[in-house]
Amino acid sequence: MIDGSDKVFTLERIDHAVAMSRPYRGWWMLIVLTLFVVLFLSWLVLSKWTQYDSFETLAVEALSDETEIVVLGSSHVHIMTNPESFERPLMNLSADACNYKCMEAVLRGNIERVPNLRAVVVELDIVPLVYDTIHVYKGDNERLLDLQPSLADLDEDWSRKARLYWQRFFEYSPLSGPFISRNKVSPNVVRDRLRYGRHHGEEQIAPGHLILTTVMTEDRDGDDRLEVHEREGTLDQVDQSIAALLRIIEYARVRDLQVVLLRYPHHRTYWEQRPASWDAEYDRALATVRQRFPGSEVEVWDLEKVEGFSDDDYFDGDHLNARGTEKLGEILNLKFNDLLARPNG
Repeated sequence: MIDGSDKVFTLERIDHAVAMSRPYRGWWMLIVLTLFVVLFLSWLVLSKWTQYDSFETLAVEALSDETEIVVLGSSHVHIMTNPESFERPLMNLSADACNYKCMEAVLRGNIERVPNLRAVVVELDIVPLVYDTIHVYKGDNERLLDLQPSLADLDEDWSRKARLYWQRFFEYSPLSGPFISRNKVSPNVVRDRLRYGRHHGEEQIAPGHLILTTVMTEDRDGDDRLEVHEREGTLDQVDQSIAALLRIIEYARVRDLQVVLLRYPHHRTYWEQRPASWDAEYDRALATVRQRFPGSEVEVWDLEKVEGFSDDDYFDGDHLNARGTEKLGEILNLKFNDLLARPNG
């Protein structure tokens, strides 16, 4: 007869197991303590190493009850608008390839930080109309998340929002972030930090502003920029983009904020060769806005072909360099002063 009693767990067996392991308890405690120390030291080193400043993070930190104007948009905004150039307190809230759905989430996410806000300036251009920002980022969402958008108000499907929530929860956590912020400690980032320091490599950054000093060359002219936009953008996005743009304007108008749609300068090699279909969609977006908000409810400043800029004022066919940005600042400064001289609403 087979006795199965040796397979039955009893209190006596547990006590025996504990007694057998007692001589090794000190070793186990040492191993656990060593792992804890290694993890703590790793966290300490990585916490320091993975700290970084971007023009986006600095922009959010700079928002205050003194801020009177925020400018929403894509790279045109943070490259061609220097907040330090203006007499009125202004800050850019922009990210590369940022479309109107993302701008809406950024505005809603930061509105409480600017209780005395008087005006919202929104970039009006083909890029935010045709870009699917989350698709273009391909998982590198820090550019958007650094602006602390309201993900609950982001007009994206649940799967995309879930990934953004996950990334913000873990990668931006002070505990887990240093271990999993892979984009901040990639080989290229390590190389640049060893060479230039902890920030943005050779690029100069300031709150809400990326400073580019070089002059446009043939491989960075308007034709080259059009190729990038045609590759990354699609006209299928326009209807969703127009809807988001209208929501941004409505959100600002309900709060009695002045609203300006601003088109930034482009080099002639860009707008001379731009597809007619893009211009048609731009015109449709603008016509929709004017139909929804007639009269002077929304101002449009179209500076795409503004005079006074030479080839030496451009970084590429799509962006001014620091010299051109300074010239543009003189134009916008007068416009902003005039805008805020009027009563809100």
